[in-house]
Amino acid sequence: MIRVLALILGCYSTFITACECPPKVLNIDLLKSYDIIFKGKIIAVKNKPGAYKEAVFEVSDLFKGLSSHHVKVLIDTVSDCSKPVLRGQIWLIYSNYKQWQRPLLNWCSRSRKWFENENEDFYAFANGISFEDEITFLKSKLGRQRIISSTEAENTGERNVLPKPYMLLILIGISSVGLILLNVVLKRFLK
Repeated sequence: MIRVLALILGCYSTFITACECPPKVLNIDLLKSYDIIFKGKIIAVKNKPGAYKEAVFEVSDLFKGLSSHHVKVLIDTVSDCSKPVLRGQIWLIYSNYKQWQRPLLNWCSRSRKWFENENEDFYAFANGISFEDEITFLKSKLGRQRIISSTEAENTGERNVLPKPYMLLILIGISSVGLILLNVVLKRFLK
């Protein structure tokens, strides 16, 4: 009987997963690893086909990155760490872009929800800092950035997307090789 019970539990334990995110100490180096950091209120949540939802945030404080007053954030719904996101919730979002002007909420980032009752704030317990103290830290280290108008956001196009440093080096290398080849070819044909 014990063997049968152990076999059944063993089979079902492969389906049991837990969210394990390593703790991330709040410091300047960590802040540099994110493309956008803002505080905002969810004004709409839309289901998308696949593994994502889309939450529309009304940005109240922008600490890093470029954003209009409303930003659409992709929310991973299949992760072991995913939590419900509901209209009206206030969040502090630390994110990197998945698509053009579409940040992806990584559940293992420092992103956190604001709780009206501080005793319910499990993020404060896990990270050792309250929501308000984290906002104060961001204001002191990054300052508040200007939120652009929606017409400015539409006119920026993709020209504001900066390549990652390694991509910039690759682009410079390819351009240099191309110029050298062009120079050699022109010298041979213009002799």
